[in-house]
Parts: sequence; structure tokens; C-alpha cells
Amino acid sequence: MLIAFLAFAVREPLRGQAPKSRPDQAGWGAFFRYIRSHARLMLGMILGTAIMATAIQGTMVWPPTFARRILGASPAEIGTMVAVAIGGIFGGLTIGLLIDWRFALGTRDMALRLLCGFCIIIPPVSTLAFAIGNLTLLFGAVLLMMLTMGASYGPTMAAVQMIAPPEMRGRSAALMLLASNLFGYAFGPMLIGFLANYVFGDPMKIGHAIITCLLFTGPLSAWLVWRARVDFLQRLDA
Repeated sequence: MLIAFLAFAVREPLRGQAPKSRPDQAGWGAFFRYIRSHARLMLGMILGTAIMATAIQGTMVWPPTFARRILGASPAEIGTMVAVAIGGIFGGLTIGLLIDWRFALGTRDMALRLLCGFCIIIPPVSTLAFAIGNLTLLFGAVLLMMLTMGASYGPTMAAVQMIAPPEMRGRSAALMLLASNLFGYAFGPMLIGFLANYVFGDPMKIGHAIITCLLFTGPLSAWLVWRARVDFLQRLDA
């Protein structure tokens, strides 16, 4: 925490040909006024990504417990499942190249289109693995989610940077990271545990809780991001 304060000692870099920011444009007040004036755009992208993080992190944290508690998986098998999270790296590189290619061809909202598509398609596909209760299918579901929804986070972050004013890019990224971490790492795993223990009333119903989380958060995230897509293109033109 003490080392983090060294960030205040870093000088602001030159911005090339970008216009010099005025103090009144770079403050918190101007930042929140910008969000308020572009509420559907900014909240749609930031909140939509945060809700997606709830599904991703909740689904990444609980499958080992599901595999051990319900499927009787061994520690070695559970370790293999955790290792497939590296698929997010490969997926991020592949999806990034795809988005750049489509952007050059004129599909400038490709990052948002992919995110919406993944949030609609992947949750129902993943729920089959938990409903069937097959360990191999569960491995595949976790890997598929990291290759798609998990890999969409980076391009979405880049999309936010593309439409944020230069003097607000840092705060935009910080708000997006804060929201995603709070929803993903804090709220996501807790939500699934809460559903299993207090809604379904049985710790062995962890699969039901994961399915409920996926089927609710995926479409909601897609709806929020899709609503922001038109505003994103208009802001990009501006």
C-alpha cells in the first residue's frame, strides 16, 4: 500500500498532439458530469462488464468445489481444472486480433458485439455441464468461458478508452476496474454461496446456484452493453 503512493510521484507524460487539458476538465467533478451526460454509454459498458465479471469469477471460483463435492473429483483433477484458466490468455490474443481485423474493415463496435454474443451463448452452454454433471464437460465449460467471456474483458476495456476524453481515460479505467473487481471477485463468489445455502437451502445445490447466476447475469450484461453500442459509435464519431 505504501509503494502504491509512489504513483503520485510520476510525472504526467506528454500527449503528442492531444490538446492540453485544463484543470477543470480533468477533475472528479468533470468526470462524474461526463458520466451523467453519457449515462447509457458509460454505465452500460462499465456496469455491463462488471456484471459479466460476476458470472466469470463466480463460475471460476466454485467449479472446483462442485467437482469435489458433487462429482467426487480428485485433487489432481481439480488442479487441472484450475489450470485451464490460462485459456483466457490465448483467447484474449485471438479475440484481440479478430477485433482489430474487423475494426479495420469498418465494424468498429466489434468488441461490444462479441461481448454481447458471448454473454448470450456461453451461459446456457455452460449450464449443461453443471446440469449433466460430467467432469470432462465441466473442464470444457470452464475453458470455453475463459476463451470467450473472460477474454472479452481486455477489448472492452480498450473500447472504454477509445471513447473517453484523454483527460478522463485514467479515471475511466480505474472505475471500470473497481466495478469489475467488486462485482467479480467480491460479489460473484459470495452470490453463488448465498444462493446455494439460503435460496436452495442445501450446500449440495451448488450447481443450481451456478446455473442461476449464469443464466441471470449473462443476458443482463448483454442487454446493458448492447444498449450502449449505438452511443459508443456516436461517441467514436465525435
